[in-house]
Amino acid sequence: MTLTSVILSKIAEIDERYERDVLDRHSALKIAYDHSKTTIHAVREHIRANPPSKDVHTLAIAGSLARLEASDLSDLDLIISL
Repeated sequence: MTLTSVILSKIAEIDERYERDVLDRHSALKIAYDHSKTTIHAVREHIRANPPSKDVHTLAIAGSLARLEASDLSDLDLIISL
């Protein structure tokens, strides 16, 4: 069975979470959104460079990072299905 990664797919990206002007009007949301997008990209690149074992069927990001609300103090919540 091949790895099905929500992290690597576009499914995990919620680009339409906010109306277009919301991020422009709320700097804290914009900072969290940008940080989340950067972190998700870094996680994707790490997984591409270091694929998990064949026992891993699904990887998914949860919590504030999945909501695109993470800060530099947020943890990384992963759901791993074996």
